[in-house]
Parts: sequence; C-alpha cells; structure tokens
Amino acid sequence: MQQTRFAAIVIAAAAASSPALATVVPSLRTDLGFTAHWSGNGLLVGPRVWGVHADGGTVYATGDAGLNYSTNGGATWSYYENDSFRYQASKVFASGSSIYTASAFGVRYSHDGGATWNTANGSNGLYTGGAVWDVWSSGSTVYAAMEYGIAISNDGGASWTNRFIERLGGGSVGSVRNVRVHGGKIYASSGSGLCMSSDGGSTWQIQPLGLYTRANGIFASDDALYVGAGDGLRMSTDGGSTWSTAWTVPSGPFESDVHSVVRVGDTIYGSYGSQGRGGTFISVDGGTTFTQYYEGAYTVFADESNAYFAGGQGVLIGSAVPAPGALALLGVAGLAGFRRRRA
Repeated sequence: MQQTRFAAIVIAAAAASSPALATVVPSLRTDLGFTAHWSGNGLLVGPRVWGVHADGGTVYATGDAGLNYSTNGGATWSYYENDSFRYQASKVFASGSSIYTASAFGVRYSHDGGATWNTANGSNGLYTGGAVWDVWSSGSTVYAAMEYGIAISNDGGASWTNRFIERLGGGSVGSVRNVRVHGGKIYASSGSGLCMSSDGGSTWQIQPLGLYTRANGIFASDDALYVGAGDGLRMSTDGGSTWSTAWTVPSGPFESDVHSVVRVGDTIYGSYGSQGRGGTFISVDGGTTFTQYYEGAYTVFADESNAYFAGGQGVLIGSAVPAPGALALLGVAGLAGFRRRRA
C-alpha cells in the first residue's frame, strides 16, 4: 500500500511539472531498485523530509517533526527517547557517536550516540537572528550555515564564533543554505553565489554563478568542486577560478534549483525542483553524461555502499550506482536507451 501511494505521488508530480516526461523519465525505484520508506514503518519526521545522512550502519532523517534514525537500512525507524527537542530539523550530520541537527532553534547535538542532547543557541555565542539551515563537522570542529554567514565551533558545539559574509558591493549575502569544508577551505552557498574562505572564515571570495547567481548544494573533492545553481549544476576543476555547467535543469514550472549534490568515485548524485516537486539526476562517468529520474528530493547522501534521497514525505534508499555488474544499466547502453525513449 505504501509503495502504491508513493508511485501515485511521484507520477502526479512529474506530470504536473513536465507532462512530456511523465512516461519516459526513468524511476529510481523501478529502474534502479530503490525502496521508499514512509511513515508506515515508523518514520515520524512529519509532512516533509528535509535531510538524510548515514554513518556506521545508522541512517538519520530530519524533517518537520524532528530527527529519526534506522539501524536496519530503513526497514524500521525510531526517535531518540531522551531528545525532548523534537521540532523541525532541516539537516543532520553524524560521525561516530556525535550527531548534529540544524533547525530554526539552533544546533542540536549529542556526543554519546543520542543518549543525551544539548542545544547551541545565543547562550553559546551562536547567532540567533534566523534559522540554522545546515550543519557539517570535521573532527571536533563544527560548521553551521545560518542567516548572513556561518558559525564555527572548535569544541564540538559548546561555544561558537560567528563569521558574517558580505556580498560584492556591500551588504549581507542573506541566508547561507549549505556549508562544506575540504582541503583547508570553507565553502558556503548563498543567494549571492558560492562563498569561499581559506582563512577560517575571516575573509571571503564570492563567486557569482551567472544569471542564476544563487548557490545551493555543495560538494568539494581534491579534483573538482560542484555547486547547485538556480538553473543547473556547476563544476570547477581549478578550485573555483573557472566554471562550466555540467547539467541543466529541464524546463517546467517546478523545475529549478539544484538543491543537493554528492560524488562517490565517478558517480554524481543530485536533486532539483521547487515546491516539493522536481526530480533527481545521476552520472556514472564523472559528469560527462547524466540520467534524469522523476523522484524529487531535497537532500542526497551517498557512500560506497548506498545512496539516500530525502524528499517529500519519505526517504529512498538503494544500492550505490552503478552496482557491481550493472554498468550496462546506466552505461552506454542504458543512456542510449534513455535518449531513444525521450525522442
């Protein structure tokens, strides 16, 4: 019953946004074997699921009703009995016994696997002039994306330093929706573009992204930098000096904004859309070609074993793409077949 309900919702969303694609765009579930997880198996994150993360065999999902977790690949879900702060949470990050969630009330964190919880807000130095949209951790250093900039904690969330970002020409960059750290650099996405800092957030370089300047999802690696823009996925192979458009959002009333992107090996996963509608896209050749799927998502997370898409009212979980022996599905033959169906 839950699977039938999911199929009806995603097909209706695809038809409303892109009628011509409703019957030709592949599905993560039917083409790649992903499983949809809904409230029927204990997922209690509310009307919408905003974030997903996995670490050490545990899957975490955040939404309008707070944080849930699963230790069996999404078959069943629970919430932390000792976490009384069960309100809307936008994103989650976990590493070992440390768990962090971002919300309108600050950063909620636990360092004992969810047995006890603390809240970082104005009393800890965290700026409270708006919501915290994203949270990321590298060791004991935690980064929070918030209104007007980011906040950094060097002691696991106990105390914070705010780093406000000014846009080109002066004034604030507005809401910072995502933050990532790689190779000694901080990357923050904003309505003014991608903000980059090499000195711990003291100074920033802002990279506009063309006509659609706003930046959303970020992924940084040694050889490439990816950022979701208002009209597609941008890629840089020289640290952000020059950019190319790796994938363009298809036309349609709800087809906008690449929200999230992650790369594992040569596989790139991304999501796009607005007002709860849109789709997902995957490349298995490092961004040379992409396949579009009609299931929408707000957040994508992936590791060597699995991929996770959070969106709408649930979480889609499936094996990493491509699975061993499945290159033909998404390789030359699969992509050629997709192009023929669209034609």
